Amino acid sequence: MGKKKAEEAVDGVKPMSLDQMVLDKKEGKYRVVELVSFWAKSLRAKEEHRHLTQNEVLELALTQVLSGEVSEKEVEKLKAAAPPTHVASEEEKPRRKLSL
Repeated sequence: MGKKKAEEAVDGVKPMSLDQMVLDKKEGKYRVVELVSFWAKSLRAKEEHRHLTQNEVLELALTQVLSGEVSEKEVEKLKAAAPPTHVASEEEKPRRKLSL
């Protein structure tokens, strides 16, 4: 059986493309970008997804969040529970020495 037929859902219904799911999203398109980014990092940390490329992980995260397989509220809860990431301020960044 070919890959195309394997992608078709039960009852012969063809799943929506990623582009179509993004276009059909009515509210919070920009908020979803942040959630998908966090979800992709979470997926990448799991052992079962380590063999995937960055593009494949990002596509998987987009598909799961936009299709509702993983709810936005669930990702928001995980994000809120995650430890905050530290962003270095200008003073903390190492300075480069200029050679003349």
